[in-house]
Amino acid sequence: ITKTQKMKQVMGCPCLILFCFFLVGPYTPASSANLKPSAIFLQKPSAFVCPYIIGNSRASRWEGHKTERARSRMSATGVDKECSIPMVVVFGRPGAGKSTVADEALRIARDRSLPFDRDIVNLDLDVCVPQWMRDNFAQGVYPTLVQRRDFAQSCCDYVRSGVISKDAVIISFSFVNSDLREIFRDEFPEAIWALVDVTDEVAAERIRLRKGHFYKGKPSTNGHDHREQESAENYADVDESKAEDNPEWEFAPVEFSHILLDGLEDAKINACLVADALESLLVGSH
Repeated sequence: ITKTQKMKQVMGCPCLILFCFFLVGPYTPASSANLKPSAIFLQKPSAFVCPYIIGNSRASRWEGHKTERARSRMSATGVDKECSIPMVVVFGRPGAGKSTVADEALRIARDRSLPFDRDIVNLDLDVCVPQWMRDNFAQGVYPTLVQRRDFAQSCCDYVRSGVISKDAVIISFSFVNSDLREIFRDEFPEAIWALVDVTDEVAAERIRLRKGHFYKGKPSTNGHDHREQESAENYADVDESKAEDNPEWEFAPVEFSHILLDGLEDAKINACLVADALESLLVGSH
């Protein structure tokens, strides 16, 4: 045994004892409540060290949880295979004010999540609308049922890729037709839906006033034109009740459980309700 090894053996045990003493600290008398922080540190250093260690430990566990959850959602090909992320879908008639509510809800949710370091995102599915569909809307041509199905699937893919490593998401989109809703609900069955409810008249007036948006609503006609006839033919491959439930330009009735938001109410009030719903999902997911 060399001289250096002997020194390590001799010094090892006392150093370990001193470290434990520093971490745990000696007995602290009740009178220490009135001592200055420097005096408390000398008597019981663990009062300062332990909270730091515990805080970092919790942060490490949370980061580990986020990484593990993201890894479990991903297949070997990099495609999200289940996507059970906490999600609130803000939907309603075009012009109802969905984007305003969703943006404000995101701000509120992020403020509430600051202590937990949660990564929350807002995805507006308007970005998924291809240019050819935007051009058709401008000309009064509504997408066929097959086109809507393909579009809905592309929206689902967009959401799955957009929430990788995220902790929660707020979705905003009109979801005018029930077929779009059904596809999205099948893909994300645990999502909470929040309807920003306004009348057709209010929505139409808001659409008329807004600038630069591709969707201007149903074109005014005096009767059934060739486009309506073509649209009816597109329903030939589905049952009759399904066709009747999707009058295309009209906002289909909502026949599943959802949160009802008054579209004439202050957007901040509705946003708080959306943030509350998202918080309930976040609490339930941990």
